[in-house]
Amino acid sequence: MAPVLARVIGALAARRDITIDRLSDAVLLTDAISADAPAVFADGKVRIDLRDAEQGIELRIGPLETGSGEQLRQGLQVPSVGSLEKLADELSVEQNGGVEYLLVRFAVAS
Repeated sequence: MAPVLARVIGALAARRDITIDRLSDAVLLTDAISADAPAVFADGKVRIDLRDAEQGIELRIGPLETGSGEQLRQGLQVPSVGSLEKLADELSVEQNGGVEYLLVRFAVAS
């Protein structure tokens, strides 16, 4: 999943004013999410909605079972570095109709 996601992120970043540094951040963060994502989907099939929005690139991962969004966030912890979620401009867990979604946004340069 990580190589495909990295290529799609790269293609979307090319359409937006996203710097190489921010693209690297996005790839690093999505690689980390990709490592744990299959475990939080009951059938092992990861579902990600990627959007090329005015504000930048948006990912919506889910639907997830309750608690799985936070489980993905915990997987972003790196000893002596902290959380990789600081690489995103926004990272949150959204509750919607009894399921969760992990939302990640990388903003365009201002």
